[in-house]
Amino acid sequence: KKAEDGITWDEVNNPLDDLSHEIGLVLGVSAHLNSVKYNEEDSNEYEQIIPIISDFYNELGSNKNLFNAYKRLFKQDLTTEQKYILKEGIKGFELAGISLSRRGTELLSKINKELSVLQNEFGKNAMMATNEWEIKVSLEDLEGVDASNIYKFKEGDSYLINLQAPTYMEVMTNVDSE
Repeated sequence: KKAEDGITWDEVNNPLDDLSHEIGLVLGVSAHLNSVKYNEEDSNEYEQIIPIISDFYNELGSNKNLFNAYKRLFKQDLTTEQKYILKEGIKGFELAGISLSRRGTELLSKINKELSVLQNEFGKNAMMATNEWEIKVSLEDLEGVDASNIYKFKEGDSYLINLQAPTYMEVMTNVDSE
């Protein structure tokens, strides 16, 4: 509310910048942890947040008072950087459907929410498939890997490789075989 009533750059931009930073920090950490140390409980909690965040950004992008506050700022003496941020912000409002009818805004909001859920589901499925993939290979298949690192792949009578970053990088960087 404070930002949409603002007249100066600091009154309009700073509250939004601070809020976006806080949301990004929390979501960034959650998304990162979800992707590198997946567990079902954290994933379910993250999935519950996605529609809420989607609603927040949909409401922000369709807030005509805030859009008008951005347009008001053009009347001020702004730095080049501030003008750029302002132009990108206005473009963001336009891309978010600020000029749509109420029905159009509601439809776009529904589509955006569904899309955010589907994007997360796709990412989760891709990550799970990556985490589950593995193949047993022979010692000859690992030719080129430093002998001191071969033990990392040993499993019984064969060697196991997967798509996890440490294994993938070792194999792709050092294995002689194509």
